[in-house]
Amino acid sequence: MLDHLQRQGDTYRMIDFVALNIQASAHQKQQILEERDIEKRLIMLLDLIRQVIGHHQVRMDLDQKVQENLMKNQRNYYIQEKLKIINKELGEDDDLNSPELMKLEDDIFSADIPDPVLDKATEEFNKLRKNSAVFAGIHGHSQLSGLDDPAAVANPHTGPAEHRRSPKNSR
Repeated sequence: MLDHLQRQGDTYRMIDFVALNIQASAHQKQQILEERDIEKRLIMLLDLIRQVIGHHQVRMDLDQKVQENLMKNQRNYYIQEKLKIINKELGEDDDLNSPELMKLEDDIFSADIPDPVLDKATEEFNKLRKNSAVFAGIHGHSQLSGLDDPAAVANPHTGPAEHRRSPKNSR
């Protein structure tokens, strides 16, 4: 239809056709159709087309950002689930995950950081988790043996802590 109008050279009808078929409000379309001056009419149509293109570009940008966020969240979820399965297969106890570690893990995966930084943060977090597990094992053992009681720990130079005198008592 537009080709036919273009071949006939009927500029008024071509503008009418485009104005009627563009995504715009009825009021905007009516303003273009009511204008008698062809130059003003064409300028109004071009402005409307630019506006529609601008709105379309904003929608595309928004859709792209939403898609990127969805992909990132899916990737993070996938990585977290993979870590849980790996930890379960390695026999690491979930009880060793303190609320602080769990919050840190959530913060790492929900942060808006580039993939290489996320990979490094994940690597460092896993080291921290392993060290935390080792500490929990040592701490559990020290509780059983009484080593967590400072009074029971002996200084090789002064003897048991309970027999040492503080600087105040030595005078």
